[in-house]
Amino acid sequence: MPTSLSAETILSVALSELGAPPISSFSDPLAIEKNFENTYTVTKRTLLTDSFWKFALREQDLARLSGHGSDYSLQLKYAYARPTDLLRDVGLRSRQPYEIAGNELYTDDSRPQLLYLADVPESFFSAFFVDALKYELAARLAIPITERTERAEFFERKAEQALNRARGRDAMSATARSLEPQLDRAMSRWPTGRR
Repeated sequence: MPTSLSAETILSVALSELGAPPISSFSDPLAIEKNFENTYTVTKRTLLTDSFWKFALREQDLARLSGHGSDYSLQLKYAYARPTDLLRDVGLRSRQPYEIAGNELYTDDSRPQLLYLADVPESFFSAFFVDALKYELAARLAIPITERTERAEFFERKAEQALNRARGRDAMSATARSLEPQLDRAMSRWPTGRR
């Protein structure tokens, strides 16, 4: 169930771990100076692609494109628009081979359904994922904020522990269990699920 979390709130909690003041927006002077928005976005997307998070899994029927703009059109019959929120593809429901090039997915499947990890808003994050993200942000910001390597190392350990806990909790969810056969197939082909 979506909550009212924001990127700024999560980043502010990470900053408080470092003894730094919170931010109210990414346009705050400290946030601009330290490039917090880019650090946040990269860290969030990195963690979202780290595991098959239940809250980030999506399945979508793909829209066929009228023309082929690449050499893949010679190898695979159809071109489709890839989902705009796609961070990491898992596989096609049909288990047909496919390729992703730029914003297009190519396959011989005439009605592909793509299972993928989406760049979901913070309101969909689990509490355990937020905890892992907070510590990962603290690890990445420790040196720019505190200029102390040992603080970065401390938060790296905390982030890894929190990430393992988040993965475990996510794996116990009912929806994730119902997707296990599909994820097992995709994982057995990863990264060879693509041609």
